[in-house]
Amino acid sequence: MCVTEPVCQNKADIVLALDQSTSIVVEEWGGMQNWEREVLGFAKKITSAFPIDKTQTQFGVFKFNQGGEVAFDLNRYGDRESLENAIGKLEIRGGETNLAAALRTARDMFSPSRGSRPGVHKILILVTDGTANQERSNTLPEAKRTKEAGIKTYTVGITRKVDQDQLSKVASKPEYFFYAENFKELHKVLYDLIKKSCKDTGRLCSFQYCSRLRPVQLFYSLFTVFLEKGR
Repeated sequence: MCVTEPVCQNKADIVLALDQSTSIVVEEWGGMQNWEREVLGFAKKITSAFPIDKTQTQFGVFKFNQGGEVAFDLNRYGDRESLENAIGKLEIRGGETNLAAALRTARDMFSPSRGSRPGVHKILILVTDGTANQERSNTLPEAKRTKEAGIKTYTVGITRKVDQDQLSKVASKPEYFFYAENFKELHKVLYDLIKKSCKDTGRLCSFQYCSRLRPVQLFYSLFTVFLEKGR
């Protein structure tokens, strides 16, 4: 048994919305590693905290630029290995940033035809490195419609180029917005993001430990849980 992240024990339908605009892979800011290692790695780590099964937690993924592009529906993968392999193969196409289109695509992803289940918690995690430069005036109205559809929305903004005020309003609550100064800092928001989204499934996270961790990793995991228990 070797798990280093929180593990959620309840069912949910979770959609990951990944910004694939050109700015993600600008060479001076990290190039393709930003997408292949940081963004896709971040997505895979989120899925690792949930029990993947068509009777438990399902993940769907779409990419967005000036429009939305569905990678796979919620009911496409019923096991962790297939899901993570699919995420790892996602390609980036570049383009602009249209958050309104992303939110419309997200609502469509939570339809029965795409595998969404009735009576199951619906969670959207939207990751972007920029500010809406298309349909900007439609962003907040689309966010309102998404909330009214019963979808809990989390937003993750990367780099100082993001509009933090806008993303905190797109999120279901201001505290559902997370900020990373650069792509390599994404892992720092992972713990709190998983913990809060886990609570939205109706059951708190449990924690497991791994004796194969390096000493520094093991200390960090134990210290984090110690702080949580002391609150």
